[in-house]
Amino acid sequence: MGAIDQLIGLVRDCVVQVRGTTDNGGDGGFRGSGFFIAQDTVLTCAHVAGDAGDRVTVRWRGRGIDGVVRRASPRAGRSRIAPYPDLALVTVSPQWQHPVVLLDDHLPNSGTTLAVAGHAQNYGSEIVGVDGRFTFGGLNDRMIRLNGDEITPGMSGAPVLDGATGGVCAVTKATRTVHQPAGGGVAVPVRGLRHLLDCTSSRTLWDNHDRYHRCNRRWTNLADRLPPPDGGIDRATERELIATTMRLPADPQPQRHLATYHRIAGPVTPEPQHPLRDYRDVVSELAVLVDPAESLPYPLTYAIDLARVAEPSDVADQLRWWVVRVAARLGLSDQVEATLAHPPDGEPPPPRPTPSVMVCIRPVTRTSSRYRYMIWRYLDETDAPQVAADQRPAPLERVYQRLRELLPDLVEQTAGGEHPTMIEFIVPFELMDEAVDRWPVEPGSSRSIGFGLRHPVVVRALDRFDASPGTGRYWRWERRWGALDGRDMAAALRPLACTERPSPEQMTAMLQPDDALAALLLLPYPVRHPAAKVVLDAGVAEGVPVMVWRRRGCTGAPDRPHDTCRGRQLHVAVRDALRDTRREEVPERVRRIRYTAVIGGDDDHCGNDIVLLWDDPGRRPTGSVLVSPNERRHLHA
Repeated sequence: MGAIDQLIGLVRDCVVQVRGTTDNGGDGGFRGSGFFIAQDTVLTCAHVAGDAGDRVTVRWRGRGIDGVVRRASPRAGRSRIAPYPDLALVTVSPQWQHPVVLLDDHLPNSGTTLAVAGHAQNYGSEIVGVDGRFTFGGLNDRMIRLNGDEITPGMSGAPVLDGATGGVCAVTKATRTVHQPAGGGVAVPVRGLRHLLDCTSSRTLWDNHDRYHRCNRRWTNLADRLPPPDGGIDRATERELIATTMRLPADPQPQRHLATYHRIAGPVTPEPQHPLRDYRDVVSELAVLVDPAESLPYPLTYAIDLARVAEPSDVADQLRWWVVRVAARLGLSDQVEATLAHPPDGEPPPPRPTPSVMVCIRPVTRTSSRYRYMIWRYLDETDAPQVAADQRPAPLERVYQRLRELLPDLVEQTAGGEHPTMIEFIVPFELMDEAVDRWPVEPGSSRSIGFGLRHPVVVRALDRFDASPGTGRYWRWERRWGALDGRDMAAALRPLACTERPSPEQMTAMLQPDDALAALLLLPYPVRHPAAKVVLDAGVAEGVPVMVWRRRGCTGAPDRPHDTCRGRQLHVAVRDALRDTRREEVPERVRRIRYTAVIGGDDDHCGNDIVLLWDDPGRRPTGSVLVSPNERRHLHA
């Protein structure tokens, strides 16, 4: 029996059934598959296991044991479609000595043979073990496309073995999608766990996983017998590097891992599609990049970089020894010695985006007076997990009440580092004047201040937020945002006169010729004014990314002077605040206008009611939605 056949046997022995419980009237029925990834820890799909805190029964080798869902990504709302990553971790009572799969935090190479082992219900009611053979068919968004055998209901949550590396690289999620050949399906890569776990939880899980395989070498020994890749660093050598880096203390600012990745891989390297929580994540991402033609392989450069600053010193010595051994094997000893002797001048890492709490309020229908909300914690382009949601339609005031209760803790928990956490409200036109900046940071406290004094608060256009990349609306938005890059925002300001009443055609004609000229609009009148709706509608449609107005703006009466009116006051305050300001700094400058109003004690100051629409197209929480075999029936019911 070859190594790959033995590995498939090891995978089968780690697979479990995930079932409901009979508590509180539950039916205890079969839900899907899962598998052990650490002692007493099962990985499966969220749509199989349920929400965090739910109880399930895990069956392994014919025996059942109680389990609790410890972590789970948000499940589907009324649509019954589970968003990415659709993963859950189940903890079982410590009664069994069981095997653990060898996880592989890499995507398969093109055409790689993959194997799936899970459970399914046969033509009767019996639950049986099933296997499938597939090839890697590329990516469907961030999902692995499986081409080959059929994915049947019950296989959701089953492990996917990479035949080239000998590790489990993914979790089976769904049957085949549209435009996919007959048979097959999709799977969530193991690196999707990075969306489920914070740095501390991720390190704990991987420590437990790695400890098992240090003590039980059968799986890694079989994997190491598989043919190695042509050149480069093999998986066993990469595991040695990861084991050494994990002796380093966790970085108290994990966002620096992304900055390090950019510094090592270069500024033109595509962004990782998953967060970088720890050193091992950086190694995994760098290991799959094509080695630079005239430089060291990226993992070698990273190990050298870590060795220069590593504490304790014995870890630094281990990193240097790893570098020397690998360089000798690859014929790069002279180049490595020169690099170690003459460290390059450090380049400053790219600036980190401002972290934020994103709140989306969406009407049930365009004419509905009932709403739903979703909340994300945005840290960067690859790390914007959903942290709260309520898909039950509710009156607007009830939604606002719930958000006032949730926001203080969510904002406090979103570390801002050198920047205060921003609050982004993604809302339809009619909700843009809600005074979120005046909601109390500490509800119930007599000394509580409004969010707008402590944090930048912006609104964003729901219609544009829903635009898909590649569409005309998204392209115009992205183009105008790009036109602001590096510009002085005061020079980009286009104020409208209080008495201007442009028609939709006039607004469109004004905005189209010059992207940069009309990248920042200032409206003198309040959003409820008929002229404001024309300007906002045209601005959103034509991609204007920044607009400013007052909730109590000038009404534009033609028989009154407007040299000192509220619209003129807003123009002067915004123009002065934005001098020598870049586009990323606008929310903070508007926050300063707000606290200038409080310091001056002027009730009519524009800082008391200023509204900023600030729409960066790069700040979008992402999520893939695919239909699992168990979910499909709900879509056709």
